[in-house]
Amino acid sequence: MKNQLQPNDIPLLAKIFNPDTEIVYVFTTIENLAFYQKIQDNLDCILNYFTEAIALQKEIAQQQSNQIVVLNLRPENSLDAYLQRQSNLIIIDFSRTKISSPSNTFQFDFINNRDTSIRWIYPTKNNQPIFLNLYNATGWKGQLFQTVFKIGFKLKLKKWFKSGTFRVIANGLFLEKINQRLTAAQYAIFTGTVGVNRKAVISFEEAGKATQFLKMPLTKVVQKLVDKEAFYLKKLQTYSFKQLVIPQAKKIGNNLLVSNVCPNKVLNNSNFTKVHLSALHELYEQTTQPTFLKSTKVWQFIHQDLDTIATAKIVNDLSKEKVKNCYKQLSILAENFEAIEMMPMAITHGDLTPWNSYLSDKQLHVYDWELADRLPLLYDAFHYIFQTSILVKRIPFSEIKLQLEALEKAELVQSILTKFKVNFQQAYQFYLLRNTSYYLSKYMEQGQLHAQAHWLIGAWAEALTEEGMLVREQLRNATKTG
Repeated sequence: MKNQLQPNDIPLLAKIFNPDTEIVYVFTTIENLAFYQKIQDNLDCILNYFTEAIALQKEIAQQQSNQIVVLNLRPENSLDAYLQRQSNLIIIDFSRTKISSPSNTFQFDFINNRDTSIRWIYPTKNNQPIFLNLYNATGWKGQLFQTVFKIGFKLKLKKWFKSGTFRVIANGLFLEKINQRLTAAQYAIFTGTVGVNRKAVISFEEAGKATQFLKMPLTKVVQKLVDKEAFYLKKLQTYSFKQLVIPQAKKIGNNLLVSNVCPNKVLNNSNFTKVHLSALHELYEQTTQPTFLKSTKVWQFIHQDLDTIATAKIVNDLSKEKVKNCYKQLSILAENFEAIEMMPMAITHGDLTPWNSYLSDKQLHVYDWELADRLPLLYDAFHYIFQTSILVKRIPFSEIKLQLEALEKAELVQSILTKFKVNFQQAYQFYLLRNTSYYLSKYMEQGQLHAQAHWLIGAWAEALTEEGMLVREQLRNATKTG
């Protein structure tokens, strides 16, 4: 049903239209109250529910907050004129009745995901589907999707694509102020990927082209990631790259404004190519340093994640046996690394994938550096191959192994191994240890686990079992030799 809001979208909308909000008032009917209370991730918000306008009005009158968010989810317009006149309110109105349209009313359309949660939001007045700037199409289906929307908007059929409409009544919107500051013509909002690292991303367009993106953290945890991205982008700006293209970045309050790095001509980016490897080599040339492993925060975080895996309760349908086996193999790898003191490490993207990068003839254009860190060399190469193979190509681990073998034999990889004294097997095992412990510890505590997470964990489990057996065999041989 159009305009039927999913419960988890309540705190999401409140945060997008008032990033500083902590308390959200939800106005609904008695019949729908239980449904809207089924929120799995409140995004650090306190949610208060009301079914009577008088009770809501009394509660708001007692609040001293500068801006209060009220979501009206009643089908009829039950918010009286008193509430609409309050200067300290931001009202997100899903009612289907007509109201007077004062200057402080903004209307938005939205498009849902398959599960009917909101994916994209854009002002109704937008005449171009600029929300597609927030969609990195990596295959023919994605290209077809983009084409259909572009043609539909051009033929003035945009009303057929939207999932619903809502109004925002406020004396000033943060996004409108940013839009005016950038002198952008239009903007659109991507609500972010469900999970622990959720953030909203706003695309601003000028002269028909996306120029900048605003990354809006939706929780305190994600705020740290956005700050981390700002730190590494600033640091990377001090280097000179020819084959690696990175965004310009600027902090605006708690948010991060980054430039668009999409090239004019985008090539198919579903395979790890020589261009990818050359860009990483360029990064290694300028940022590699021999590092004492035990002194790094990464090593500390690995042990924290392992402790979480060992002790945390699984709150979803994740297999206990699979988690137990992963923990066993991860512990074997971690113990093996205890004997290693120094490793060459470089600034690493941390989540290099086709959907975080663009490929052109001679350059790799990379964005979303929020998981950047100093990590062992080739980490990004391993991650790209695993993520693409599992989530895009859906191939088994046996075929991923063939790609890893081809990677090791590549001429440029051999040059990296020799020049920076990198042990390929050691770098690969560190990737499995860090990446699996990081995500598995979070997946265990995530309320609703998507199918893709199960695919990833399945492949990681196979890889870990194989490497764990290899480490045990090496230890046995070392014992015999000793």
